[in-house]
Amino acid sequence: MMKQFVAFVKSREELLAAYEKAKAEQEARKPRTTLVIAYVGAAEERAIGEVRQVHRELLPTAELLGIRVDAAIANGKIVIQKNEREIEPGMGVVLSFLFLQTSKARVQIYDQATNSGSTVGDAIVKRMKETQKFRAMMICSTRPWPGFDALMARIGAGAKRHALIFGGLVGDGIHTHEDEAFTAEAVYQDALVTICFSGEDLSVAMKSSFGWHPLGHPVTVTKTSGTRRVIEVEGKPALDAITHYLGGDKSWGDAENRLRFLPCLVRNGILLGRYIYEIDGDDLILSGDIYTGEEIRLTCGDPSSIIEQANDMWEDMYTFAPEATFVTSCLGRQFMMKNETEKELVQLAHFPASAGFYSYIEYIGTRGTLSEANMTIVGVGMREGAPKTGEAHPPLPKFSYGKKLTTTALLLRFVNVLTEEWEEAQKRLSELAERDDLTGLTNRRTMETILRHSLDITRVTGQAISVLMLDLDDFKSINDTYGHEMGDKALKAVAEVLRSCTRAGVDTVSRWGGDEFFVILMAGREQAEEIATRIREAVARLHVLPKGRSFTVSCGIHVVQPGLDHAQVFRNVDRTLYSAKSLLGKNSIVIE
Repeated sequence: MMKQFVAFVKSREELLAAYEKAKAEQEARKPRTTLVIAYVGAAEERAIGEVRQVHRELLPTAELLGIRVDAAIANGKIVIQKNEREIEPGMGVVLSFLFLQTSKARVQIYDQATNSGSTVGDAIVKRMKETQKFRAMMICSTRPWPGFDALMARIGAGAKRHALIFGGLVGDGIHTHEDEAFTAEAVYQDALVTICFSGEDLSVAMKSSFGWHPLGHPVTVTKTSGTRRVIEVEGKPALDAITHYLGGDKSWGDAENRLRFLPCLVRNGILLGRYIYEIDGDDLILSGDIYTGEEIRLTCGDPSSIIEQANDMWEDMYTFAPEATFVTSCLGRQFMMKNETEKELVQLAHFPASAGFYSYIEYIGTRGTLSEANMTIVGVGMREGAPKTGEAHPPLPKFSYGKKLTTTALLLRFVNVLTEEWEEAQKRLSELAERDDLTGLTNRRTMETILRHSLDITRVTGQAISVLMLDLDDFKSINDTYGHEMGDKALKAVAEVLRSCTRAGVDTVSRWGGDEFFVILMAGREQAEEIATRIREAVARLHVLPKGRSFTVSCGIHVVQPGLDHAQVFRNVDRTLYSAKSLLGKNSIVIE
């Protein structure tokens, strides 16, 4: 099993003591990989040189990644806070020592001075694909890169579906002298750093918590500029979407209220907050990416409910029995909760060890996607082998906020229940309008809307999109031989296969009409072909028809090229399906 121990060092003597302890641990355990992550206070210029020197002297074979951060976490405590100094000048470092017995962890740094965003994206995707038993990747960027959103989309699309990606943006791009990352060999400014985790026995779990309560109904972003500026919502000035709820004067727009009232959206099945970084006329400039066609909702946050949800997340993580825990939380949460911030970390005191940092943007990558989040806390747990049980993993004490809930918190709970009831009623109505009656899949009209929106996003981000059109082979003979009721059973069975082979909340599965189905995959050629093959083989194994008779499907795949509209996409994939049916015969796949 792996082991993590975390030390907060405030002087050179403490730094040496921590490394001496790590050296003894390494000699005793003889791990396959020793990884050291150093979170250095943003103002601690001297500490970088000290850490690198001591590392080379005492743990020269260990991997080292260091980043400068505004705030850092050690074992459930915020121990580094920008502009708060109770330590030796020039020192203040959180050190996470991770000893992996059977797994690997490899550090790689990409310098913007010598690499373009596309080059880095391709290199990271290649590394993930070529790494045997790849499980997770930590990504940290010292400041935003030009085209950063496209870079993130490229990485997410290339990630393996089972792998997890976590990390965040550690620099604000303003205090650039503080935006540094380092290894034992070199110091970098303006860099993107990664740690690739792999191993047969390595298990990784990721949990996240936002905590703000959605209010009102979703509204559609109808005009944007770039990936941060919202110009229109529902065809009206973007600012109106806020003032409609909070009033016409702009007193709500001070920093504190903008932290309390956040827009949010759901992307790839994940609730993502967005901080209103600036109000420019009637435009809203957000701190995270957003695209035309996405739906947003206003949310309201109260410290007590945010803290409770965060600790619910840690209770969930504790059941995974992690041997090492990494934390990324948003600096905006600190500004929102002030001196109560540490309460969202109290359950970590019962974990074996934990370390992390506060970021400007949090990265959440799962199921072959990578999203930017704001105002979110993310926890990642790792272990080797089976989870501990019994006395080795005692129950986690139940968290108690310890204070009387505020009137605001109680009102939010009341409004949240009303909102959930309204959403459930709306969901039932939407399903009637957007779903196919027989299969329960998205109907054709809704699918066409989703495709147009997906194409809008890929034009901006470069996100890979592929579409599949499938057709049951000899479906007419099924109806003629066994009747339409049996034909309906076959269609419903294929629909279940499509659901099981795709990602809920990421991909879209629809019934095109008759015995044809249409699938939108947020994936490139290789992954699309893999999914289509899995679908074809699963359908061939179905035993729905009498006397064990099976049936098959044929599939056309079109990898969407930039600049195509939805009508061109439909024509192209229809052509590939025709080729599969007429040229190769039944039970076949053609990709274009």
